[in-house]
Amino acid sequence: MGVSGAKKRIDDAVQGWRDVATSPHRFGGTEYRFERREIGHVHDDSLVDIPFPKKVRDELVTAAAPNPTTSFPRAAGSASF
Repeated sequence: MGVSGAKKRIDDAVQGWRDVATSPHRFGGTEYRFERREIGHVHDDSLVDIPFPKKVRDELVTAAAPNPTTSFPRAAGSASF
């Protein structure tokens, strides 16, 4: 599963967001942070992980939008697109 061109599209979108910074992610890829909190990360150029409250993540997965995070399926609230 992946979104082709995800990294460039996300980088382009968040460039203008105030207080959002990018840095290398601890498991590879690029991490996006608002102030001190991670708001998501991109692995390579095809997999986007976004943390949601667990209830929202469960609703999204039930609706068949994202998959639960593939690397860490028990990670509360994380979803992969």
